[in-house]
Amino acid sequence: MRDNGYRTSWFGKNHNTPAFQASPTGPFDQWPIGMGFEYFYGFMGGDTNQWQPDNLARNTRYIIRSRATRNTT
Repeated sequence: MRDNGYRTSWFGKNHNTPAFQASPTGPFDQWPIGMGFEYFYGFMGGDTNQWQPDNLARNTRYIIRSRATRNTT
């Protein structure tokens, strides 16, 4: 699509990334950025509360992280 002048982005729910790959340290190949999208702003997991997401991400960085995705160190 880029060859034709289009930009690609993914907004909202991402339930395609396996839970074991949704960590802030990656791997990121199954995140939208790793699947060819230039920009991602949304939340990981199909069961996330869409009105109060606790795992909101921009590209590959969490903006809001749940306890499950926070570093413990």
